[in-house]
Amino acid sequence: MKLAIKVMQCLGQNNCLYFTYSQILVDTLNSNQRLNRTNNWTIRPLIAQIKQLASQQQHSFLKIPRQRNRIAHNLSRRGRQSLGNASSFSCRNHNHQQDCNIMSLMQNSSWEEFKFVQVNCL
Repeated sequence: MKLAIKVMQCLGQNNCLYFTYSQILVDTLNSNQRLNRTNNWTIRPLIAQIKQLASQQQHSFLKIPRQRNRIAHNLSRRGRQSLGNASSFSCRNHNHQQDCNIMSLMQNSSWEEFKFVQVNCL
């Protein structure tokens, strides 16, 4: 979720919908309750970071049924299996000119602790 918010901010998107299959995460992120009431204390710092990043834009956190999230699930599994491999960036969008702004952004931005396995612009 943190990565999705950072990518959308870098792309200049200010009104975003973020989807996850975790109802608990959706409830926590949409809640105005203090973080010290979040049950799992180990994720409080991450939840605080996500809320702080998201506060800079109009946003909604929504739950998507697990059965509709097969593509993301499969990509996540592939990512975990290939952590040692180099990143792959490609643009297959025929509407883009010779230079793809999205690919340029992905390749030339600092993503801190995140490592991309594969990024496709379709």
